[in-house]
Amino acid sequence: MLDGACGTMTRAALASLIQRRGKADANRVLVAMVTAQQSVRYLEITEANPTQEDFAWGWQLNRVAGLI
Repeated sequence: MLDGACGTMTRAALASLIQRRGKADANRVLVAMVTAQQSVRYLEITEANPTQEDFAWGWQLNRVAGLI
């Protein structure tokens, strides 16, 4: 889903992951991976633009920590 769209290839990859690893574990790992990437992205934003640091706590609390 690098292009931001959830198309047939993304759904096929998810189905394969679930078949190979089981639904519960596949879901846990997938959510953890997406959450980690989201957290890193917010850090990149604040490192590139320090004026965004005031928002970083809220992003992490409301968008990242809320998924865990």
